[in-house]
Amino acid sequence: MEVMNTVLSAMSLDYPAEKLHVCLSDDGGAAITLHGMREAWKFARWWLPFCSRYGIKTRCPNAYFSGGEDEYNHHKSTQFIADREKIQEEYENLKQVRDFKEVKNSFGLDYQLPRSMRKGADDYPSLLEDTKVLASCKHEDDSKWGDKVGFMYNTVVEDFLTGLKLHCKGWKSVYLSPARPQVLATSPTNLNDLLIQNTRWSSGLLGVGISKYCPLIYGPSRMSFHQSLCYAECAFFSSFLLLVSVLFCNHPSTVST
Repeated sequence: MEVMNTVLSAMSLDYPAEKLHVCLSDDGGAAITLHGMREAWKFARWWLPFCSRYGIKTRCPNAYFSGGEDEYNHHKSTQFIADREKIQEEYENLKQVRDFKEVKNSFGLDYQLPRSMRKGADDYPSLLEDTKVLASCKHEDDSKWGDKVGFMYNTVVEDFLTGLKLHCKGWKSVYLSPARPQVLATSPTNLNDLLIQNTRWSSGLLGVGISKYCPLIYGPSRMSFHQSLCYAECAFFSSFLLLVSVLFCNHPSTVST
């Protein structure tokens, strides 16, 4: 449901439809996820017009139906109440997950990846060609993506490296804490996933720290020394913890006799 809610939220953004394209990549996902996306596409025919008609601000269906009555109280017309009940009924139907074998038999191996889920099946041939180009991973060849534009590539901490390069180019950061949460995210819920995530982050940050983008070398001539130290602290924090752990484990008071 999280994937479906994310896609529905993106599709219902208050943004010009002709400039919005939702790309869904099947990166080894389960068949039931594909089925869920098809069901979400059907639900979007109800959800998108509802959000536009009543100016709904919470565009994530799950957050809207479980986030209290604030927006509900702004619309008390009989038509709105009827539409809301119908939308909620459709959403509850969307949440129902059928047996995996039944799901598999219902669509077989038909893996369509529409460039924009707002478009209909009449545009399928052109969408298929666009999808082939996207799946080939060659659409960025000879472009500035990953180097000058967008998130930086060749690192598992693309947000860290991108932020570093943007600040070095003169960009400024501001602290924004709106009353309405802007992002709905998840985090590891068990120790194994937490260790895997932190190992990935630590290795990625250290990789940037010992590269040509080392904050202590690349940063001072391009941004303030204090900001360079902040980036360096993030990049080498895992190494510092490793050093402390080694010293602690080898301290005489911790070694059993």
